Amino acid sequence: MDVGASFLGGVVAVAAAAYFAGRHHSRQKWMRGREPMAADQILRGLPEGVSQDEASEVLQVVGKCFGIRPEILRLEDSISALQAMDSWALGKGQEDLEAWLRSRGVKSLRTKGITIRDLILSTTKG
Repeated sequence: MDVGASFLGGVVAVAAAAYFAGRHHSRQKWMRGREPMAADQILRGLPEGVSQDEASEVLQVVGKCFGIRPEILRLEDSISALQAMDSWALGKGQEDLEAWLRSRGVKSLRTKGITIRDLILSTTKG
Protein backbone atom coordinates (compact mmCIF):
# COMPACT_ATOMS: atom_id res chain seq x y z
CA MET A 1 0.00 0.00 0.00
CA ASP A 2 2.85 2.40 0.81
CA VAL A 3 4.48 1.66 -2.55
CA GLY A 4 1.25 2.56 -4.38
CA ALA A 5 0.89 5.84 -2.48
CA SER A 6 4.54 6.70 -3.13
CA PHE A 7 4.12 5.93 -6.82
CA LEU A 8 0.99 8.07 -7.05
CA GLY A 9 2.75 10.91 -5.23
CA GLY A 10 5.65 10.65 -7.65
CA VAL A 11 3.33 10.77 -10.67
CA VAL A 12 1.59 13.86 -9.27
CA ALA A 13 4.93 15.55 -8.60
CA VAL A 14 6.19 14.83 -12.14
CA ALA A 15 2.93 16.08 -13.66
CA ALA A 16 3.08 19.29 -11.61
CA ALA A 17 6.69 19.88 -12.61
CA ALA A 18 5.82 19.33 -16.29
CA TYR A 19 2.90 21.76 -16.01
CA PHE A 20 4.98 24.55 -14.47
CA ALA A 21 7.91 23.98 -16.85
CA GLY A 22 5.64 23.98 -19.90
CA ARG A 23 3.77 27.09 -18.81
CA HIS A 24 7.00 28.93 -18.04
CA HIS A 25 8.60 27.93 -21.35
CA SER A 26 5.50 28.95 -23.30
CA ARG A 27 5.46 32.41 -21.71
CA GLN A 28 9.20 32.93 -22.07
CA LYS A 29 9.10 31.97 -25.74
CA TRP A 30 6.21 34.39 -26.39
CA MET A 31 7.84 37.28 -24.50
CA ARG A 32 11.34 36.77 -25.91
CA GLY A 33 12.79 40.04 -27.22
CA ARG A 34 9.97 42.23 -25.93
CA GLU A 35 10.78 45.35 -24.00
CA PRO A 36 8.17 46.99 -21.77
CA MET A 37 6.57 50.09 -23.25
CA ALA A 38 4.31 52.76 -21.79
CA ALA A 39 0.63 52.37 -22.67
CA ASP A 40 0.59 55.60 -24.69
CA GLN A 41 3.38 54.22 -26.90
CA ILE A 42 1.59 50.92 -27.39
CA LEU A 43 -1.68 52.66 -28.23
CA ARG A 44 -0.09 55.19 -30.59
CA GLY A 45 -1.15 53.13 -33.63
CA LEU A 46 -4.88 53.37 -32.92
CA PRO A 47 -7.15 55.53 -35.06
CA GLU A 48 -7.81 59.07 -33.94
CA GLY A 49 -10.90 59.36 -31.77
CA VAL A 50 -10.41 56.11 -29.87
CA SER A 51 -10.49 56.81 -26.15
CA GLN A 52 -6.98 56.31 -24.79
CA ASP A 53 -8.38 55.66 -21.30
CA GLU A 54 -10.70 52.91 -22.55
CA ALA A 55 -7.98 51.43 -24.77
CA SER A 56 -5.59 51.42 -21.83
CA GLU A 57 -8.26 49.65 -19.76
CA VAL A 58 -8.49 46.91 -22.40
CA LEU A 59 -4.70 46.45 -22.23
CA GLN A 60 -4.89 46.21 -18.44
CA VAL A 61 -7.74 43.68 -18.56
CA VAL A 62 -6.05 41.50 -21.19
CA GLY A 63 -2.83 41.56 -19.18
CA LYS A 64 -4.61 40.66 -15.97
CA CYS A 65 -6.67 37.88 -17.57
CA PHE A 66 -3.68 36.19 -19.16
CA GLY A 67 -1.17 36.96 -16.40
CA ILE A 68 1.05 39.14 -18.59
CA ARG A 69 2.35 42.60 -17.82
CA PRO A 70 0.34 45.00 -20.03
CA GLU A 71 3.56 46.82 -20.93
CA ILE A 72 4.63 43.72 -22.88
CA LEU A 73 1.46 43.52 -24.98
CA ARG A 74 1.31 44.96 -28.50
CA LEU A 75 -1.63 45.93 -30.70
CA GLU A 76 -0.74 43.24 -33.25
CA ASP A 77 -0.71 40.41 -30.67
CA SER A 78 -3.35 37.84 -31.50
CA ILE A 79 -5.85 36.76 -28.89
CA SER A 80 -5.46 33.18 -30.11
CA ALA A 81 -1.73 33.28 -29.22
CA LEU A 82 -2.63 34.43 -25.71
CA GLN A 83 -5.24 31.67 -25.51
CA ALA A 84 -2.66 29.09 -26.56
CA MET A 85 -0.46 30.19 -23.67
CA ASP A 86 -3.52 30.17 -21.43
CA SER A 87 -4.23 26.54 -22.28
CA TRP A 88 -1.72 25.62 -19.56
CA ALA A 89 -4.17 27.18 -17.08
CA LEU A 90 -7.13 25.38 -18.70
CA GLY A 91 -8.50 28.53 -20.30
CA LYS A 92 -8.98 30.60 -17.15
CA GLY A 93 -7.72 33.78 -18.85
CA GLN A 94 -10.08 33.32 -21.78
CA GLU A 95 -13.00 32.77 -19.40
CA ASP A 96 -12.10 35.92 -17.45
CA LEU A 97 -11.79 37.96 -20.66
CA GLU A 98 -15.12 36.69 -21.96
CA ALA A 99 -16.80 37.56 -18.63
CA TRP A 100 -15.37 41.10 -18.83
CA LEU A 101 -16.54 41.43 -22.43
CA ARG A 102 -20.06 40.28 -21.49
CA SER A 103 -20.10 42.94 -18.77
CA ARG A 104 -19.38 45.48 -21.54
CA GLY A 105 -22.17 44.16 -23.75
CA VAL A 106 -20.04 42.12 -26.16
CA LYS A 107 -21.92 38.85 -26.68
CA SER A 108 -19.22 36.75 -28.32
CA LEU A 109 -15.59 37.02 -29.24
CA ARG A 110 -14.50 35.70 -32.62
CA THR A 111 -10.91 34.86 -31.70
CA LYS A 112 -9.56 33.47 -34.97
CA GLY A 113 -7.33 36.24 -36.29
CA ILE A 114 -8.50 38.88 -33.83
CA THR A 115 -5.76 41.08 -32.40
CA ILE A 116 -5.60 43.30 -29.35
CA ARG A 117 -6.17 46.23 -31.76
CA ASP A 118 -9.40 44.56 -32.98
CA LEU A 119 -10.46 43.93 -29.41
CA ILE A 120 -9.88 47.56 -28.46
CA LEU A 121 -11.76 48.85 -31.49
CA SER A 122 -14.72 46.55 -30.81
CA THR A 123 -15.02 47.43 -27.11
CA THR A 124 -14.30 51.17 -26.97
CA LYS A 125 -16.43 54.13 -27.88
CA GLY A 126 -15.12 56.41 -30.50
